[in-house]
Amino acid sequence: MQLQDAFDLSIRLSGLKEVPADSAVHVPGESSRPLAVIDADVPELILARELGCDGVIAHHPLGSARVRFHEVMKRHNDFLSEAGVLDAGGVVKELMQKAMVKAHTGVYGQVVGAARELKIPLMNVHLPCDEIGRRMMQLAIDSSGPAVSDAVASLASLPEFAASEVKPVVVHGDPASRRGRTVLAMAAGTNGGYAIAKKYFTGGVETLVYMHIDYDELKKVKEDVGLEGKNLVLLGHQPGDSVGINAYLKELGGHGVRPVRVGITG
Repeated sequence: MQLQDAFDLSIRLSGLKEVPADSAVHVPGESSRPLAVIDADVPELILARELGCDGVIAHHPLGSARVRFHEVMKRHNDFLSEAGVLDAGGVVKELMQKAMVKAHTGVYGQVVGAARELKIPLMNVHLPCDEIGRRMMQLAIDSSGPAVSDAVASLASLPEFAASEVKPVVVHGDPASRRGRTVLAMAAGTNGGYAIAKKYFTGGVETLVYMHIDYDELKKVKEDVGLEGKNLVLLGHQPGDSVGINAYLKELGGHGVRPVRVGITG
């Protein structure tokens, strides 16, 4: 299967209307047995060769997709608007600018350049897999019982979390409390830390689910007296990413592609 066709499949499965800035086919080519990983660096390209793989499918952004990563963060505006928050533009703009400035500190082209030299087809599929996973996990949350712990248990029952050393955990609030309106905030590049969480909470969301959060940002949530009684749940990065990735790879299998998974749970 041509990687471009595999990439187009991810867009269709996710329901996205356009190709996201954080995902791309970097080295075109055909692959029937790609190495599938969350993070790809030059060693993963060598690993693919050693394992007899004929391509690499990575999740996290590479090359130009890494430079443009901040552009997909505008989706926070859409999700916050759906939650009834209409005044988050400044917060999201600052989040995007921070990510853009950070991108200027990195070396973005080495992995893609190495793949070209090694003649290994390479692509990364970030937002499409995150959106697929978001929908699946939000459905698990919505179908769970009324307590925060019920939502946690429903998420933990998914194969990716059952197989993971990292489990969903309540890091702020009371697991025994009613979860109320519960939102999974992902598929917008990355989480928005304290600033985005506060917007959700003050907008009427009782329980917020993040994939992960920096400890300093979590401290701000805990120290904000206005957020007492709210609940914050963390999924865990590797299993959280794996939910959407596995669903996508399963669909690829229906097209005769047999990915070799490394570092993907479930």
